[in-house]
Amino acid sequence: MSPANPGYTVDELAFQLKDSGAKALVTQVPQLEIAVQACKKVGIPEDQIIVMGERDTQGKFRHWTSIRNISGATRYRRAKVDPANDLAFLVYSSGTTGKPKGVMLTHRNIVANTLQITAGEGPISGQPREGLPEGDSVLAFLPFFHIYGLTVILHQSFYRGVKTVVMSKFDIESWCRIVQEHKITFAYVVPPVVLQLSKHPCVDKYDLSSIRMLNSGAAPLTRELVNAVYSRIKVPVKQGYGLSETSPTTHTQPWEDWERSIGSVGTMLPNQTAKYVSAEEKEVPTGEVGELWIKGPNVFKGYLNNPEGTKNALTEDGFFKTGDVGYQDKDGIFFITDRVKELIKYKGFQVRHTPKTPHHSCTQPLSLTQSTPVGPSRRARRPPSLQPTHRRRRGPRRLQRRPSDRSPARVRQAPAGSHAQPAAGEGDYGLVGESGGAS
Repeated sequence: MSPANPGYTVDELAFQLKDSGAKALVTQVPQLEIAVQACKKVGIPEDQIIVMGERDTQGKFRHWTSIRNISGATRYRRAKVDPANDLAFLVYSSGTTGKPKGVMLTHRNIVANTLQITAGEGPISGQPREGLPEGDSVLAFLPFFHIYGLTVILHQSFYRGVKTVVMSKFDIESWCRIVQEHKITFAYVVPPVVLQLSKHPCVDKYDLSSIRMLNSGAAPLTRELVNAVYSRIKVPVKQGYGLSETSPTTHTQPWEDWERSIGSVGTMLPNQTAKYVSAEEKEVPTGEVGELWIKGPNVFKGYLNNPEGTKNALTEDGFFKTGDVGYQDKDGIFFITDRVKELIKYKGFQVRHTPKTPHHSCTQPLSLTQSTPVGPSRRARRPPSLQPTHRRRRGPRRLQRRPSDRSPARVRQAPAGSHAQPAAGEGDYGLVGESGGAS
């Protein structure tokens, strides 16, 4: 399956349909008009468009319930799957210099990362206990067409049997109300939500004391912001890190260390190996800045129809070059400080960013100037370049040495059974295809 952004234009959806080799499309009524136009553009017949949720008023398109086998009279033959090679998902990562790339994630990738995340979020349990008759409860608002929501919420919740409350659309007041009503104990969030929790006046109207932990991803948080949230609502916020190509999560702060390692992305999840390398692709010592390379069962198979991109992203011995710059300290805690490419994501899309200061997008005023979108053209809502209102002289890029014990940064592997000591929506499309082994 290849999940697609419901905000796509006809051309953008048509590109994904064609590039993925989709044979059918599953959508919902609000996206039906664009879906029909996109399918027509790439030659997918209308009888291969399937509607979920609300039925179309004209009854022109088949509804999901009409293709389900619910009678029990017959059985669908179970497909034979090669977990290491057959694709579970074909997710599209925002293009940095052109169109989005199809990231090929196998069944093994998704299963491995679900288990890795389970190890990292060990304190979560669906088992009833005193004060929590339903066990832990997770609040979900991340889009399920994105690998972040797809794996950490859908797959982890199903695997662990944890109650999950899904919001169709985020707003801070509804989020707080649901936390209070359902006694939510855990939620995955993004930095703008953390910022609202620290400042929005409506937060004081609700009892959020049931929350045991928040996990923030997608961009760094400052210590000041994490402390501001804890001071206001007494809820700890930890951080994690991952990419579409790693299914996605590779690092997270252990629950017990959320306060000790604020500003980091935490420690490596099990069964991975990581190293930081210089611009010359030589491994650097502990404490020295370099590009993060990762190897593990969660690392993607490659980019669909893009052998050159795959060759540039994956080394011969299986390491994925993340494009993110940072360092590892002597305690095995990882820090991400920059990008090799001068790009940031705004609402899921890549835009150029100047200067290279990772915290600006969350806490400093921005002026919207000099529109320079990167990737497929979009409507007027396409984000312009984000530039901080102050200026900084730009010079040649250098990887800078941080103070350290100068000891070699050995490539270390996180143990399979422990995370404590690693070393190193609504309105979604679903594309069903055969290209590249998609199932």
